[in-house]
Amino acid sequence: MRNESQNSDNDDQYSVVKSNSNAFPSIREFNPNDADGAPLRKRMKKTFGDPGTTNVPPPTVIVDLVQHYHEAAPVESYDDAAPIQQSNFQQEDDMYSVDVGESYGGYIPTPITDTDNGEDANYKSERTEEEKIQDLLNDPNDFLQKVSENLQTWQRGCHIEQINVETEYVEEEPPLLEFHGEAMPSEDDDEDLFDRAAGIKKKKDKNAVVIPEEEAAPLNDAIELDYYNADLNIKGALNDKWLIDTDNSDGFALAWGGVRSNYGIKYDRSLPNFCKKYCFQVKMVEHLQIKHVPFEERDPYDLLLGWSLEDKSHIVGSFHGSYGFSSRELRSSNRIFSEYGESFGIGDVVTTVLDISRGQISYYKNEKFLGVAFDSTIYKEGDVIFAHIAIKNCKVKVNFGHGSQEDFPVEYIPNGASLISSIGCIQEMVRGREPLANKSDCTVLMTVGLPGAGKTTWVKQYLRDHPEEHWVLISAENLLEKMRVDGIERKRVNNGRWDMVMGLTGKAIYKSIGLACRRKHNYIIDGSHVSKEARKRKFLPFQDFLRKCIVIIPPDEELLHRQMKQAKHDTPQMPAEAMLELKATFAMPSLEDEPVEDILFVEPEMASHAIKIIERYNKEGEPWLAQKHKQKRMKYTNSH
Repeated sequence: MRNESQNSDNDDQYSVVKSNSNAFPSIREFNPNDADGAPLRKRMKKTFGDPGTTNVPPPTVIVDLVQHYHEAAPVESYDDAAPIQQSNFQQEDDMYSVDVGESYGGYIPTPITDTDNGEDANYKSERTEEEKIQDLLNDPNDFLQKVSENLQTWQRGCHIEQINVETEYVEEEPPLLEFHGEAMPSEDDDEDLFDRAAGIKKKKDKNAVVIPEEEAAPLNDAIELDYYNADLNIKGALNDKWLIDTDNSDGFALAWGGVRSNYGIKYDRSLPNFCKKYCFQVKMVEHLQIKHVPFEERDPYDLLLGWSLEDKSHIVGSFHGSYGFSSRELRSSNRIFSEYGESFGIGDVVTTVLDISRGQISYYKNEKFLGVAFDSTIYKEGDVIFAHIAIKNCKVKVNFGHGSQEDFPVEYIPNGASLISSIGCIQEMVRGREPLANKSDCTVLMTVGLPGAGKTTWVKQYLRDHPEEHWVLISAENLLEKMRVDGIERKRVNNGRWDMVMGLTGKAIYKSIGLACRRKHNYIIDGSHVSKEARKRKFLPFQDFLRKCIVIIPPDEELLHRQMKQAKHDTPQMPAEAMLELKATFAMPSLEDEPVEDILFVEPEMASHAIKIIERYNKEGEPWLAQKHKQKRMKYTNSH
């Protein structure tokens, strides 16, 4: 077997033979294993390695020996050459000499000169090849001269043939790894495996729809936070259900998010515990990052806690029958704010106490009593009162009676008050709204129509007429309601660009779709949804839900009248270019091409009339859309 090694002095490539012999005896009759041969053994091991191994001498030594053997006894082919015995060489001052060791006392035999003749010449011709090599090696100067001459000859183009060894070296293949039943990738995964091995990131499939895992419903036999009926961006931490971890991405960073307890306290004077005081505690533990908000947000971090009735807004203190206390020294009810108490922040434990019999609500900061915040609540016989928390860009721990001593010291519980977990859930409390049994029992309504067509008006009326169906509304208007600042509409107090607020709101709407399909509720998605692609993107995550399109397409005169009516109420009007684009892309909902089970026509009542109006919209908007695409192509061509 041949390997290539580079000569350190001449930078030439040579063939090197790997010998099958495990021992390399010295040319001189000397046994390195004798007791006196220890120094030589040490040098041999340093030069060649352990004689007991299959190591070979330096490649340059073997090459030089081969060349001198060829000079002394030329052969037609290296196949006819006799095997060469190994000698122990050591390089000293750019010359090779035999390392004879200390036991020889530095003795070197007298070299054989070229002046010999007669009987000496005949004797010289009859000598063996090994003896001729030995004579050359005894004279280092002559040895080096012949090496130089041979190297110069070889550099002029001498062909080197491979030397055949007695036993061909065959490298053993390693045994195959045992297979223990792990699933092997299919042929369909070959391309994906290659991309991963090459470090190529897998491209996202824009048409792929990921169905999130269904969210677990709260327990029925214990009081806890009811995340299932909370705002869509409110959730519990993975490892601690008593830690509220809100999603504040996109427009959620501008909005409040609320959650109630899953059980409420009965307002029943006949109950033996009616005169007791009940409380719960909260602790702000962290502020969330809002670097993605492109402007300075007013009061970006806040916390509200208090008590409220069910089936109202999730923002405590924003409606009649809801009472809350803010971290900014404000109390609120029915969106009326006033100063109260003192501010609190990260690390403070705030306790709210409900005295049902007296109609009072009071607060504590750590051990300090802040006074009665509300002394004449409107609760009456038959009402059910829930613990209520609303947060904005922060994480909050809650204690209904399960909090640790480290987070909620016992001394912070007011005298005469009991944590609400001490109430019997079955006897003295009422379970909040439970989720539907199956997704097939849930319905998703999606409005279809141009801006100003009357979609939002229809939705509001439908919600008023069907309160028992418990619809959850997903719309820009509903999200903007949660962005109020101290009860005032955000648009009235907004100092930055309103289009940035609407941009964040639109992203939050799409995020809400992915969160809503995890909970079994009835949903109404209010928006234009004129294109087939827009409807598909929002409907696909709601697999197993009953999906319906609500089409509202009024006549042109009525549409113009409704849009003008909106303008009088300071409703932002859509630019003419955007309206033309919507008209150009308007498509009639289809049961065959879209993930929808039913199509309801509110206006007009006949589908044929709606189709004619949509065709007129398309003709009106297509010229503008074609011009827009042409400008995009020209811009792309010029940039490249």
